[in-house]
Amino acid sequence: MVKRGRLVAFFLIVLVLGATIGTTYSDIANKIKLGLDLQGGFEVLYDVEPLDESQEVTTNVLEATVENLERRVNAIGISEPNFNIEEPNRIRVQLAGVKDQEQAREMLSTTAELSFRDVNGKKYLDGSDIKEGSARQDFHPDTNQPIVSVKFKDADVFGNATETILNDPDLPNQIVIWLDYEEGDTYREEIKKGEESKVVSAPNFDSVLRTTDIMIEGSFAIEEAQQLAALLNAGSLPVDLQEEYSNSVGAQFGAQALDKTVFAGMLGVLLIFAYMIFYYRFPGVIAVITLSIYVYLVLLVFQLMNGVLTCRELLPLC
Repeated sequence: MVKRGRLVAFFLIVLVLGATIGTTYSDIANKIKLGLDLQGGFEVLYDVEPLDESQEVTTNVLEATVENLERRVNAIGISEPNFNIEEPNRIRVQLAGVKDQEQAREMLSTTAELSFRDVNGKKYLDGSDIKEGSARQDFHPDTNQPIVSVKFKDADVFGNATETILNDPDLPNQIVIWLDYEEGDTYREEIKKGEESKVVSAPNFDSVLRTTDIMIEGSFAIEEAQQLAALLNAGSLPVDLQEEYSNSVGAQFGAQALDKTVFAGMLGVLLIFAYMIFYYRFPGVIAVITLSIYVYLVLLVFQLMNGVLTCRELLPLC
């Protein structure tokens, strides 16, 4: 009687475990992240150029650039990016599962150097005056339009800039906020370029603004304001990136390798299960159940660790 009770308990446990594995296996497998070679994506190779003649592109500069690029990529929600430094001055970027390649390219390559100038191009402040990590997408309290709010480290810095402009009779009471200003750019020409303009906004003011909090207004969609905030928080690049090569990576070959691997794995496991049950009988059944639970737990842990499956794990099929 005791033995029969144990058998009933054993089979009940097996049924519960089987039901758990059967109902959750598909969800776990679908959540496992695939690498660039298995799900496709975007690859780009950059030549790293100095911003000015006095700068030298060293290993430290390349490593700092990679760190900055990684922060930008994380900001647009791309997981497990791959960055490789290729001597002497190249960086290869691989982004798996990219849906908007133009957005990724823009986020990566722009220097994201914010500057505050008068209409004649004289600079008063730049991104180094902004409190680190303070940029965020918000909404205008009056119009409810998307804006980017930032905080200055020192209220007097912005106050002194607005005071200087107010006291100059030859200047309109206007401060121009630029992204990636270059020598020779002019406000009057830039505002004619529409969406391609480097001028983010150019607010008017009629008094000295001695404050740490400012709103950057523009014709932003919410996504554009979020992207600008992410760029500002990631910081400006210490170098200029020149795109040397880019490629959309298809996933067909990797997907075929994955399908073949899954098929071969399932076939091999079924043959092993059949042999163990045929040769060992009831102990073989227990071993099959234990092995099934082990495989399930391996997949579960891999998914919880945010592991990325790439073609390297599928060799020699890749």
